[in-house]
Amino acid sequence: MSILKQCLPSIACRMLLLFLLMLFIATACQSVTSITSSFKLSSYPVFLPLDTTHYVYKGLKNRKAVFKFYRQNNFLAVWRNDDSIFAVSDSLIQFITTIRRAGLLRQHYHHADITNLYAKDDSISKIRFDILLTDAFLKIVSDVHKGRLTKSDNKLDSVSIITLKGVFKRGSVRKAIEAFEPQHEQYLQLKLTLNNLLQSLSEPQHELLLGGNTTDSLQTFKVIQTLEINMDRWRAERTVLGSPRVWVNIPSYELKVLDGEQEVLNSKVIVGKPSTPTPILSSNIDCFILYPYWHVPRKITVEEFLPAIQKDTMFLLRNRFDVLDKKGNVVSPSSVEWSSYTARNFPYRLRQREGIDNALGVIKFNFDNPYAVYLHDTNNKALFKCNDRALSHGCIRVEKAFELAKYLIRDEPTEVLMKIDESILLKKRRTLNVVPAVPVYIRYLTCEIVNGRLLIYPDIYRLDAAVRKNIYKASPLPL
Repeated sequence: MSILKQCLPSIACRMLLLFLLMLFIATACQSVTSITSSFKLSSYPVFLPLDTTHYVYKGLKNRKAVFKFYRQNNFLAVWRNDDSIFAVSDSLIQFITTIRRAGLLRQHYHHADITNLYAKDDSISKIRFDILLTDAFLKIVSDVHKGRLTKSDNKLDSVSIITLKGVFKRGSVRKAIEAFEPQHEQYLQLKLTLNNLLQSLSEPQHELLLGGNTTDSLQTFKVIQTLEINMDRWRAERTVLGSPRVWVNIPSYELKVLDGEQEVLNSKVIVGKPSTPTPILSSNIDCFILYPYWHVPRKITVEEFLPAIQKDTMFLLRNRFDVLDKKGNVVSPSSVEWSSYTARNFPYRLRQREGIDNALGVIKFNFDNPYAVYLHDTNNKALFKCNDRALSHGCIRVEKAFELAKYLIRDEPTEVLMKIDESILLKKRRTLNVVPAVPVYIRYLTCEIVNGRLLIYPDIYRLDAAVRKNIYKASPLPL
């Protein structure tokens, strides 16, 4: 009996503890049931495969950047959840649908696949839909910022990923993309002209082009392609354009001196033949030479002049050429066995003496470049009357060479400016420095807007043709 009395308190405690435990479990179960009933299964997020080799990542334009983005986001879908597609997704799809207004083709950004997957409800379709939208956004940013023919780079990919994250916070797809567009005045005018031209078309033609038509069966379609190709060239323009600057556009056969956007000098030019094209480059004019020598490039020497000399050595005298050995010493033409040399073993160099008959004319403008080309005057000014002025070996002949020279040293004291006229009068060789050096840009643009008008120039080096084949005529890109 005494033992029973001792056990009763212990049993009561245990019963009380058991009761409290059952009460806690019942309350917890009720809470879980309540939470479960209020959280629908369809609102769960969508998770992506962790392995980049999974077939849902197939056919992406920028697989590495896409995988990097999702890895940073814990492989969660961003454009939708399991139940619905977010409004920002519709904004991007609408932008892709009308992306021709930005000079791009919607088939390059998975448009067909994205629209096809939009209403599908299986998990793989939802995952693929999300991946393609991300890839499309990153590709659009790259193309808008650098042009369609420029390869993407890791630095831009990182910026694009950060931008994409910002889109989900602020919700503006269009503003995020347009922030990457170049702000060059010509680019903005070309884009405006493109949109005006699209709007001027009949409804069927307008829809055909928005749909990504890549033929140029109509002249207007070809003009639109030309606008888009040159917009790409401005997108690829990485140089910060200095001011003042010398601007040479090869297809227009024109040199401009620009101070800001104001044109202060305009001159016709002669550029390289298609077989010896003028290179696209950026440099700085640091000096010019009055009555320069012409050191004949070896290719011209052995392919054009050597055969002429072998037929008639008086060619050298008539054209005032010096023959130089490897050390730069002048050699008597009569001491050379001309018939024994070929283009492969010819050991000499030719130098044309200064004078009005010099192929460079009276002025040569120097700027550092790996192509050994320069701007210069010419002794055959009649060629400036030709419409087709792709006639040189690669250098650029300037009709208004004297005006350009005087502009380059316009801020110098009067006595320096007078040296130009003095040297011309005395036919005296002289070098004048350009301080500070003036940037020179040689570009290839087959259309531009001048005084509000669209001017289209001949594709003299067939560079537009190559782009058309690559972008417009090639088989559709993988979707």
